[in-house]
Amino acid sequence: MRATICGIAREAGIEPFLSMSARMRAKVILLSATPYNKTYLDLANQLRLFIPEDKVLGIRPERLLRDDGLTEFVRKHQCSPHSLAAFEKSPHPDDWRDLMRLYLVRRTRTFIRSNYAAFGQAHGIVTT
Repeated sequence: MRATICGIAREAGIEPFLSMSARMRAKVILLSATPYNKTYLDLANQLRLFIPEDKVLGIRPERLLRDDGLTEFVRKHQCSPHSLAAFEKSPHPDDWRDLMRLYLVRRTRTFIRSNYAAFGQAHGIVTT
């Protein structure tokens, strides 16, 4: 699956930015998107660009686990309940909100321009 995601990154034209951020040991990469009409799987695929699906996240999809129970979840899905793969099984918005709180920083375009445009221009980063 990681190869597929890398292929998507290459097709979307963001692979050079991912490579550059890895060389610079960047802790943050800004991706611009308006997530209207997106599925949870779309969010998971974006997170997969940076997070291995089996990484221990420190949280788990509690609503899904409440429905299935931990033993049944592990039997049925064969993945750690603390992983991105576990969240991919959850249809519950609250589970996804909990996950996104760890990785999502919401800023408006106006905020980014007002606070970061000068830095981007000074460092040769294209801002639009």
